[in-house]
Amino acid sequence: MVKGGADWFATYGSPVWRVTGIQVGHRYQVAWLAVTAPASGTAGETVSVPVRLRNDGTLTWTPSGRNPFNLTYKWLDADRREIVADGLRTPLDRDVAPGQEIALNAQVQFLTLPGRFILQVDMVHEHVTWFHDQGSLPNESWADVIAAVPDYATQWLSYAGPERLIVGQATTAEVQVRNIGALPWPSTGTQAVTLGYRWLDQQGTVLAANQASRRLSQPVAPDQVVTFAGAAITAPPQAGAYRLIWDLAQAGQWLSTGGSAVLEVSVQVDPPAYSVAWEVLQAWPAWLPPGQEQQGRLRLRNTGTLAWPCGGPQPVDLAYHWFTQDGRLVEPWETFRLLLPADVNPGDSVDLEVAFMSPPVPGQYVLRWDLVHEGVTYFFREGAAPLEVSLEVSDQAMYVPWSGQASDNSALAALAFDGNPSTAWDSGVDQKPGMWFEVDLGEVRTVSRFKAISPGRGFPVGYTVHISKEQQVWRLVASVEKNWRDVDIAFAPTQARYIRLVQTGTPQYATTWTISDIAVGIAEPWSAVHSSHWDDGARLTMDARLDTSWNSKTVQKPGLWVQLDLGTPRSIERVVLAHPVNQQPRGYVVQVSADGQTWQEVGRKNDNWGAVDVTFPAATALSIRIETTNTSQYHPWGIAEFQVWESAPMWLRGVPG
Repeated sequence: MVKGGADWFATYGSPVWRVTGIQVGHRYQVAWLAVTAPASGTAGETVSVPVRLRNDGTLTWTPSGRNPFNLTYKWLDADRREIVADGLRTPLDRDVAPGQEIALNAQVQFLTLPGRFILQVDMVHEHVTWFHDQGSLPNESWADVIAAVPDYATQWLSYAGPERLIVGQATTAEVQVRNIGALPWPSTGTQAVTLGYRWLDQQGTVLAANQASRRLSQPVAPDQVVTFAGAAITAPPQAGAYRLIWDLAQAGQWLSTGGSAVLEVSVQVDPPAYSVAWEVLQAWPAWLPPGQEQQGRLRLRNTGTLAWPCGGPQPVDLAYHWFTQDGRLVEPWETFRLLLPADVNPGDSVDLEVAFMSPPVPGQYVLRWDLVHEGVTYFFREGAAPLEVSLEVSDQAMYVPWSGQASDNSALAALAFDGNPSTAWDSGVDQKPGMWFEVDLGEVRTVSRFKAISPGRGFPVGYTVHISKEQQVWRLVASVEKNWRDVDIAFAPTQARYIRLVQTGTPQYATTWTISDIAVGIAEPWSAVHSSHWDDGARLTMDARLDTSWNSKTVQKPGLWVQLDLGTPRSIERVVLAHPVNQQPRGYVVQVSADGQTWQEVGRKNDNWGAVDVTFPAATALSIRIETTNTSQYHPWGIAEFQVWESAPMWLRGVPG
């Protein structure tokens, strides 16, 4: 205290209150001790700039968390207009407390435009503020950008996309970019240029990449501008602060590896409120009889941030719905509910015995399980993935004695077809290429379909399927290099007694191979197949052999066709063509006819780069016709095999015999 500005009370013995350690100053303040900025550089070049700086503010600079501190920069022109408002980020390698110094190698990418510019180096508190906006002076230096015209170079003009996402969230962005290279960007063929992205964590580790977020609709000449609208993005599966790098790709390589510029965006990924991890504890059967109650067992883990209450005015319940293959709802939306036995907190799991009714009409369906916060939302509407399983509902089945053998644990092979989905054959050892499982149908039959159900993650990670009448000559009818689901294949009806499933993949995790149920479809033989070109060879598309094939003997053009005659009308729901390498149609239309006169279009793709694979609502077909709608100046059109899925086939099901 002081009296009248003259005497302090302390001089007369009055006690005083003392506080030490008070820090006075700006919250955001940096002292630039040394910046070895380049005087010049090539357009688009990325260089390393040694920087030594001191934290003269009152906040500790942290390199992690939702709002990390990063070293970055801007580029200004001579009139101090911003040319690049957000430069590459250089993360800190440790916390920097007030008064502490740190040395970094800043990553700086030169402008893609030549000229003389100002490099403004600054610190940024992500999603909060730039230091210069709080009064701290950035470090500035002049630099000459030397023109370079490489074959491929990009100038990123604008970007409209999210700065915050939920883990696993799928969304889109819009990117505008100019071709400033010497070569045009092709839109088709093996050298097509595509827009892609990759996710980097704060340490610069690449976590995920997608080189085909958006394709070009037409070639882009030098100096032309293209806008990628609706470029797809999927957020990483873990929450955190990430760097989203947009780049162009060609033939599996990023253009930035050759010096082309990238666009970097800082994105915060937050945990979801509604999220569930599904585990199937009892394998689904290969088929279901119509209109009957079925049983299953599921484990649900709460991977969100909200608890699931089992009671109260707005509980969380388990719901299921049936859909047709083309996505139409089979039953009313608000019908089926199963109650949780107790509250489920974040991180906890619950095991459920679930009962559900199969649809009354035979056919191929999708059973979808989802959680619903009553009166609030379904989990899938908040980005949580539902559990979906394709199931066949059929009232046609023949039970006949089978036998089986396997390369491993052969004594228990019969558990794969004992009619009990709760039991299963298990290889007993981890999957490896060359393992096999063989079924003996007891007699020669005309077969056209094979399904093998594997509980949990016991499916083969790659496989081939072979059939034989006498175990001497084998036909290869299916080959899947990478597999993540139960085996379900179709092929031309052909006579066989033995079916051998061979495991060909190498899993990325330790897992055995399991089979809990097997079903074999039987059908009448097909009648004939004809084609617009090389008609004599068209029969090779229905010989149930992937090692033989037909082709057009000419390069592709619109109007080439192949027509399969089934012999008798059948209800079908999917048509797939297996193709020799590089012989898929560049464009196609698929039609079916019940009488050979009136045709119904069931699928079309005028810009195609993959195998023909068309799924549609069940249709009666006597004939199937595929016609090309596009051109290829390099390759003929080729077909190794027709594969046709009937909507409710006659199934053979084995009993140990």
